[in-house]
Amino acid sequence: MVKFPFDNPTQMTWFEKWVAMTCAAAVALGGYHAVSWSAMGRQDWAAWVQAIGSILAIIAAFLVSERQFKMSRRADQARLNDETLRQLGIACIQRLQAARSWRRRGVRYSDDAAEMPRL
Repeated sequence: MVKFPFDNPTQMTWFEKWVAMTCAAAVALGGYHAVSWSAMGRQDWAAWVQAIGSILAIIAAFLVSERQFKMSRRADQARLNDETLRQLGIACIQRLQAARSWRRRGVRYSDDAAEMPRL
């Protein structure tokens, strides 16, 4: 499988970002010079405005969905961390309770380690 260098923009180097922006600028500049702007009528301008607006709407929808996904992933990770801490706290309390009961009975920790609850 061929890996495209711009698959993940957050992992791009400054040079890769510069190359991508330069290519985009070259395409935009070429497109600008290819269109005769002075010969366009109202309908042509309306079509261009609609096309640019549609592209911006698609980009905005992508950015909103990406942000929501990242926020959801962070919330899931926070819930997982909270649950892990809760389970660890319960295990620590169980061990402390076992150690206290052993101490009351006068049992040494090394004598009866099999009764110790596992994490």
